[in-house]
Amino acid sequence: MQNKNIFLIILIVIIAVVWVVFCSILFLHKVYDDRVNAAITNVRVPVAKKDIVKGEKIDFDFIGVIDIDLDDIPKGEMISFNELANKMANKDIKKGDIIKKSDVSDFVN
Repeated sequence: MQNKNIFLIILIVIIAVVWVVFCSILFLHKVYDDRVNAAITNVRVPVAKKDIVKGEKIDFDFIGVIDIDLDDIPKGEMISFNELANKMANKDIKKGDIIKKSDVSDFVN
């Protein structure tokens, strides 16, 4: 009878350990997924390092890059640093402003 009780206690301990490991894996998977999803929503966008006057050709020395949440940019307005080559300002862009597609157009000599 005592062997049966010891076997039952060992079985309960093994089941408890397996349950704790299983729950830990599920929790860590959830935390990992949350971090991956958070990382995806951050994007690098160009920002003016100085005031840029309407009609002025965009020079890469005028541009910096910052990380922001993708939701902070209107849909279809995101432009990459490299896409600013041979562009000019459609409007005055103040130092620190995020540069959007609608702020620039192709440069014409």
